[in-house]
Amino acid sequence: MKINPGKKIKISIVAVLLFSMGVAIYLMVLNRAATEDYLSFVLFQGILMVSVWYGLTTGLVFSLMGVLIYGGYYFIDSLKTQFHSDIGLVEAMWIALMPVGAIVGGVLGDSVVYIVKLYNKYSRQIESLILSGQLGVMGNEENFETGLKEECARARRSLSHFSLMMLDVVNMEDLQKKLGADASSLIADKISEAICRSTRDIDRKAKLGETLHGLILVDCTQDQADVVLDRVSKQLEKVEIEYRGRMIEIAIEIAMGIARFPEDGEGPEKLMYSAQTNLATTMGTVPPVPKEGDEAE
Repeated sequence: MKINPGKKIKISIVAVLLFSMGVAIYLMVLNRAATEDYLSFVLFQGILMVSVWYGLTTGLVFSLMGVLIYGGYYFIDSLKTQFHSDIGLVEAMWIALMPVGAIVGGVLGDSVVYIVKLYNKYSRQIESLILSGQLGVMGNEENFETGLKEECARARRSLSHFSLMMLDVVNMEDLQKKLGADASSLIADKISEAICRSTRDIDRKAKLGETLHGLILVDCTQDQADVVLDRVSKQLEKVEIEYRGRMIEIAIEIAMGIARFPEDGEGPEKLMYSAQTNLATTMGTVPPVPKEGDEAE
């Protein structure tokens, strides 16, 4: 049976509190602490753990019980020794700490439950946004292809337009001389950051290769796509990258290949082929070989 993630978190917190209580009791034994010191500490830790597990209301009830037990101990001790025993500053502080511990532990426990419920309610939406790159996070090639199919279907239904952009590095050879074997991953991270800063949440973005990135710009014209490219390019004109303990300033040159829906195709395969061909022409490289169905729309 799958354990509730909220219960896992609570178990972890209680385990940490139990471990800390064990360590504290061991130190108290070494220092020959008085009986009331053990009682006050164990009551406080117990209230804290109960509050984390059961919540704020139950924690406050147990804190009241703890105060009664703590005060009752001094009352009984006074009867046994037959002299008046006053509650001093230290004892008053422990009594005050018990409801405080209940409040802190209860709020922590209730917060865990609230966060787990919220995540369970919106987990599918959050996962979809993260994987598709709509939450400021780069998706992968598989998610990008799925997103492109969905966007084509949506655009056909709503009779709207969108732009598919492919971005890659032009001066990769020069950058590799400065950054060595790690150049691709370091540069890809900087491009991803620039893309996330320059696009909207509704735009899908993904890393498709070592430095190749793809963008689906929803309801975006050619001019607006040029604006996005300009924003990304400006952010990459002067970039500082940490390499072997020192900061290196580089300029990353970006080339763009673009395909428009429906002008360049109404299917994902045709649009991808058009964007890749456009990018290859811009970079002066060999265009991709068309797959079956890329040219027939």
